[in-house]
Amino acid sequence: MIIWPLMTQSGQSLMDDYLAPDDAIRAIFNGIIIKRQWENQEGEYKYLIQGRLATGGEIVVVAKIEQIEQVEWTAIITVYMV
Repeated sequence: MIIWPLMTQSGQSLMDDYLAPDDAIRAIFNGIIIKRQWENQEGEYKYLIQGRLATGGEIVVVAKIEQIEQVEWTAIITVYMV
């Protein structure tokens, strides 16, 4: 699975909290899904994934799974500190 920060707001939220894209990726791979949320307007699920930073803090990554042809990838929507 490919992980790609798709949304402009995800990059901005990373910068606002002095986080790197690697922090969001680490949270996705090592964290836990704390909520699966159905979005009627977009007809898809969004996932809230809570993970730990290398420095010990915690973040939540809001992401969705996209599929283009045969490739699945994770689009990071936003990231925030807990």
